[in-house]
Amino acid sequence: MSVIEQRISKNKKVFDVHEPESAHFSRFEDKLRDLHPEEEPSKVRTMFPMMRKVAAIALILIIVSLVVFEYPGLLKGELSAEDVELQELTVFYASNNLQKMNEINELAEEDFDVEQLKDKAMRSIEKLQNNNEKLQEEYVSSNKDKRVFSAIVNNYRLLSTALDQVITNMRTVKNKKSSY
Repeated sequence: MSVIEQRISKNKKVFDVHEPESAHFSRFEDKLRDLHPEEEPSKVRTMFPMMRKVAAIALILIIVSLVVFEYPGLLKGELSAEDVELQELTVFYASNNLQKMNEINELAEEDFDVEQLKDKAMRSIEKLQNNNEKLQEEYVSSNKDKRVFSAIVNNYRLLSTALDQVITNMRTVKNKKSSY
């Protein structure tokens, strides 16, 4: 035990005699209110669920229009097996990633730290999506090279894995915060 701890324990009665004035508590509460003002509910936060629904519908429409206009032979049965497989992969991963994005948006609501994590991850995910678009253009221009097709599939897997990792990290941060 240190010298200071010994003095405190020996003089405990002297230290515990006086209780702070009632004004002390009110000043302390005022300082706390100044440091942490109550937030008014934001209109932006209440619009997130509606915006997610609109974004999901827009994404589905974009995917359907891409399939119909980029590959008109798909409806007539004139596409090769690789084209059909690429379209199935695109639709599968797009719907899968949309569900993951919705989960990310739900996790990021009303939590500044998780929102920052989401923003940082979205920049990386956007790079993967841009890379995928370039790969699809190269696939068409390279007369449907199987190596480029494999790269597209691999890129979709990387994107899905990245979204899973973002969700895991966001849940970890939320769990750590809730345990405190």
